[in-house]
Amino acid sequence: MGGDTEDEASARSGAPRALVTLHDVDLARRVLSGDRLAFVELARRHGSALRVFFARLGVRPAQIDTFALETFSTALADISEFRAEQPFLMWLKTKGARHLMRRGGLGGDGPLGPWPALPEENLTALDIALEPLSSEARAVVGLVHGAGMAVQDCAEVLSKDLSTVRALRRQAIADLGARLNDAAAMSENDRVAEIERLYEATPALIDADLFARAVALQVDRGWEARRLVISVLGLAGGLVAVIDLAGPNLLSRLNLISQTSAAAASRGVHSAPVLANLTGRVIAMLGAPYGVEVAWLVVGLLVLAGGLIVARLIEEI
Repeated sequence: MGGDTEDEASARSGAPRALVTLHDVDLARRVLSGDRLAFVELARRHGSALRVFFARLGVRPAQIDTFALETFSTALADISEFRAEQPFLMWLKTKGARHLMRRGGLGGDGPLGPWPALPEENLTALDIALEPLSSEARAVVGLVHGAGMAVQDCAEVLSKDLSTVRALRRQAIADLGARLNDAAAMSENDRVAEIERLYEATPALIDADLFARAVALQVDRGWEARRLVISVLGLAGGLVAVIDLAGPNLLSRLNLISQTSAAAASRGVHSAPVLANLTGRVIAMLGAPYGVEVAWLVVGLLVLAGGLIVARLIEEI
């Protein structure tokens, strides 16, 4: 995908050609202003890199796409936290790593099994060299040298002692250097630079376009859900305003109806007392010292319940 022309990239993502030419920072700003397609373009650019990053960390192949979609969903919700000083992909990887640890997504030791999206013939030298490492070593070297995370932050994310993380990193660098022909004879600093360069290279994934479309569908659903939230809140606000404006007149009219019904009852009309009694109870409830507050509380609870239902719907999506 890295060799796509602008027209090909636009056709793949469904984004206007103008978005394909923008820098990640500019796309993130457009997302903040409500541009859905700008986020779809970010996902097209970095979806494969995020998924390969997860695979190199040791995530089970069957879970990679699920965690990647969840990470993009989190990134969309937290896009205001992104800062231009850090590359978007590194920010995305950090988001993904923290999400993995919350969800327990890192696999145990042992072979991870084949990943259909990355055939064996597409594996890089780094992918082959990472296979024998323990899950802990893969996680440490991947977070520090694949995501640009500080060693201290890596220890915090993995919930490990700083000294343990440093030891795992040194051992992983030594093991990788021994397995990478080009890095075997290098100094430690040059070896680290070579490993980081190899992490930046993303092998071709055969279903990259399919994953990009899955992100676009997820974004569409989230956008529709947010529109629903705005509509519900707008309706609730309009209802509150109408009640606020019509409340005094409504109470006056109900009082008039109650008085008329009571007068009719005193003249011997037998059906009126039923209406008068019912209306009187409504007036008593709304006209009591705390009646209006109770009415507002009911409206507020209804709005809150609606918001919680919609929020739950977004989570399900």
